[in-house]
Parts: sequence; structure tokens; C-alpha cells
Amino acid sequence: MLELHSSCVAAKTTPVEPGSEANKLLIVSQTGSQASFAKVELHEISFTEKEKGKGKLTDTAYENTGAKPAPNWEFNLEKPIRTQTLLTGMTQSENSEKKAIPIFQYFKYEGSELSKTTLLGKLNEIQAGEVAAITVSFTTAPESGTADKRAGERSVNLTDTAVLRFSPASPSASNLPCA
Repeated sequence: MLELHSSCVAAKTTPVEPGSEANKLLIVSQTGSQASFAKVELHEISFTEKEKGKGKLTDTAYENTGAKPAPNWEFNLEKPIRTQTLLTGMTQSENSEKKAIPIFQYFKYEGSELSKTTLLGKLNEIQAGEVAAITVSFTTAPESGTADKRAGERSVNLTDTAVLRFSPASPSASNLPCA
């Protein structure tokens, strides 16, 4: 969530990158006290599940090359600067109909309100540019590594949302992210 809250890195930029989808988030982020950054990172946060309850969340970071200023950064995707496992022993949460809830859900503004429906599939450039909120949902388990509710394991459903906006939405504005 820190990376999501640190994703408005420069004026008139959109932090979510095309190619983001239900189990993979591509987001430009950087921490620090500057108003904008010359060097930023592209994070590929992805969920993989080998078997029920044995999933993991991984963050692979790429630094921008510095060849182009914001918002046209270029990233060296051939050479990650780090890869770290954020969480193991997790799985997708389920709704009341027992259907899997996406790890990442993307929302845009409709007027001055966030849409009630999520943007689906792999995001294209236009959709990625409209993302104004991201919800992260998953189920995690105790150190036994399993999150099997049927077997009586004590699993926990976690959900949090990051709104990518500095000022309140307005009914008369375009309400783009990071405004």
C-alpha cells in the first residue's frame, strides 16, 4: 500500500501503467519528500499461486533510465534493480458466491464519484490513465502456509483501497489521478 500511496510522483502523470490486470499491477512509484522526482521506479507487483493456499505476492522494481523526463520515463525492463517477496501463504479472497476476487481492482471516476464497477481485463493505455483508485484484496493464512477455510484453518481476508488523488473530486472537472 505504501507504493500505491507513493505513486503520484510528478504533476500530470498517471501512475498505473498499461498491462496491469487482476493479478498484476504495474505502477510508477517513489518515496521521498520532493514535489516531483527525476528518478522513479516501475514496480511490477504480481500474484502467483502454485496450489490452493500456496500463493505469493512479489515486487520486481525497475529504475527509469533518466533519458526522458516525466511523464515519458523509460525503464530498463531487462535489468530489475530488485525483486522481493512481499507475502507468502496467500490466496485470492472469495465473494459470497465463492467466486475469486481479483487481487487488484481498478476504478475510475464517473463524475465526482468513483465508479462502482471495476475496470476489467488487461488495462490499455486509456484505461490505465483513468485509474483513480486501486483496491487490493487477498486472504492470508497462519505460518502453516495454508489458507483452506474448509479444513478449519484460521485465514484472514484483507482489503484496502488507495485513492490516487490529492484533492477532492469535482463534478465539473475531469478528475484524473494525481490531481
